[in-house]
Order: sequence, then structure tokens, then C-alpha cells
Amino acid sequence: MPDGCAAPWPRGRALKFLPGEFFRDPQALRRLREEARAAAALNHPHVCTIHEIGEAEGRTFIAMEWIEGCPLGRMVPSEGLPPETVLRLGMEIAEALAHAHSRGIVHRT
Repeated sequence: MPDGCAAPWPRGRALKFLPGEFFRDPQALRRLREEARAAAALNHPHVCTIHEIGEAEGRTFIAMEWIEGCPLGRMVPSEGLPPETVLRLGMEIAEALAHAHSRGIVHRT
């Protein structure tokens, strides 16, 4: 498994926690919960499934579907990706965003 990628949680779930400097920030917690509720309303092959919003040891988390692999930024080699891969990934991302937008959900950074 590439460096920096998490191992799956039992039953194929991944846990998303806020970074340490934000986990006590009420606004960051509100955004995390909003993000989870919005994503949970979607059902699309290019959007991960949200199983629950929970708390462990005083920290809020999102339990979501485990998807094998790494973040896109870690899988791109220094010379970039082949054009066919860029096109395929771009289409998948665009389809997921279009699905979210059609349900009134706008992605933020």
C-alpha cells in the first residue's frame, strides 16, 4: 500500500476525522456534518457511500465506504498521467459533480 494511504476499517469502511487543529472548531464541525448529510443523500457510482456520522473520544467522524486506492494527488507521477487516464478521471469527476448539482449540492474546496 502506498505511503500515506490508510488501511480499510473493518467491513470496508473508512473514517474521516477533522485535522487536529479543527476538531474543536464549531464551524468546522458544522461543515463536516453538512458535508456528510449532503453526500449521504447521493447515490452514484463515483460518490462514496456515507454510512454514519459519529463520535469517538470526543472527535466527530464520518464513516464512509472504503474505496481501494489513494488520493489522486498521490497517484500522479512527476511526469503526469497519460491523456487517456486524465480524460477518464475527468469524466468520472464531472459525472459525480453533475449528479450532485442536479440535487442542489455544490462542491466546495
